[in-house]
Amino acid sequence: MRHLSVFLFLIIAFSSQSTIKAQIKILSADTVIATAYSETTLQDSIYIFQGPGANGWSINMSAQGADTTGLLSDFKWDRWNANSASNWDSVKYETQKETSTITTDISGGYKLHFVNSRIDTTYYFWFYSNNLNVRLHHKKDCEEIKIRGISGGLSFTYADIHGSEPFTQHIVENGLTYNWRLDFFNEEFQDWEPLEEQPTFSPVAAPLLGALTEHKLYRFVVILKDSLGHYSLDSMIYQSIGVDANFTAAYNDSIIDLDQEQIEKEAPFKVQFKNLSKNAISYEWSFWNRTESLYENGDTIWKTLYNFEPLDSLEYRVPGSYTVKLKAFGRPFIEDGIEQTCIDSQINRIKNRDYIKILFSSIGKFPNVITPTLGSYDKPQFNFQSNDSKEEGTEPLSLREMEIKIYDRGGQKVYEYRGDDDDWEGWNGKRNNTGRYVKDGVYFWVITATGWDNVEYQQRGFVHVMGTKQSD
Repeated sequence: MRHLSVFLFLIIAFSSQSTIKAQIKILSADTVIATAYSETTLQDSIYIFQGPGANGWSINMSAQGADTTGLLSDFKWDRWNANSASNWDSVKYETQKETSTITTDISGGYKLHFVNSRIDTTYYFWFYSNNLNVRLHHKKDCEEIKIRGISGGLSFTYADIHGSEPFTQHIVENGLTYNWRLDFFNEEFQDWEPLEEQPTFSPVAAPLLGALTEHKLYRFVVILKDSLGHYSLDSMIYQSIGVDANFTAAYNDSIIDLDQEQIEKEAPFKVQFKNLSKNAISYEWSFWNRTESLYENGDTIWKTLYNFEPLDSLEYRVPGSYTVKLKAFGRPFIEDGIEQTCIDSQINRIKNRDYIKILFSSIGKFPNVITPTLGSYDKPQFNFQSNDSKEEGTEPLSLREMEIKIYDRGGQKVYEYRGDDDDWEGWNGKRNNTGRYVKDGVYFWVITATGWDNVEYQQRGFVHVMGTKQSD
């Protein structure tokens, strides 16, 4: 805190045939300004004492009267009180003293009636205790930072004491301004740096900010100034205790957008979860197989992990809806004598939908006609329509394995495949994978598939083979 401490003297001389000096000293005031009485040409001084004092709010404002020739005098000190009958309250009275001193922490108007064998006069002045108390502090809270410790700097009112009742009131405004800055401790360079984007400190006298989690240590700095030229400054170190739980997921080296409504994939679907949490020291991953398990039926959990991230990809095989929750725990701290820990959680459930949806098993659709030898005309082979169709539901979904058999009208098998649907290249119209095409005509097919849900599905139908070239 800066003090512009000055030792102010108000020296008033009286003379008849010889000069006789009386003196009043105003001790350790920071600033002096003149009154602006409107009903008289007489003006007094306002002595401003910058605070707070060394022991807190109390600021000792002192004045001393004396006769410079050493004569013993009577001293009567009074304080202005517009509500009293005489407008003045007695503060101190001393007789036959060389000096007299008053010390007070009450702002207001004062007068000294000074009498000795040569002098009978009165001095008027005003004291103003201008507290700019800046001692930043905060209470530890997981969700927000409430900065407190700034007070004082109130306006000061004085009256036209040399005028007539009703006494005109005047106000000395402080015009306080606040200059805030937020720094963070750069661990790499072991030094403080200001944040590139400073937060909005609102209200400026007692800022309220959300939890800070980007860095471990922060420093709040404020400079408080008034229009009288006084200022106070202070800083506060803040150790971040807030936690920000956050995660995303990746598959096939592609990051999943955390903000998308839902991730829809067929089984099996392998997901690698990425922990993006800040300022946490331990974690709890919970995986639900349906959202209602979490929100309606209690904690029916498929899997719980306590690593920073799941070490391996999680493979979703069973069709259905899945919810993921990450709970992050901060470092312990003591508040009100109790050890506490900040906890935050992130659950991806947007618009009442689950994070991951594994599509139910489906065999898909097939063409009614194939033309194996006519190139790109129509369908050259018997395969899933999804190869060249955008129609929904035409492609196979969530199948673990499948078996395809094709028969001619006489019941003889002309084609067979058993294996993964992703490996099947389709039937090219040739008999039992030989070099000969089957004859044009109608053929009967049966597809049996097992889904990742262990349910067996079967589908059958007819396909017309046209335009084949027979060779002997």
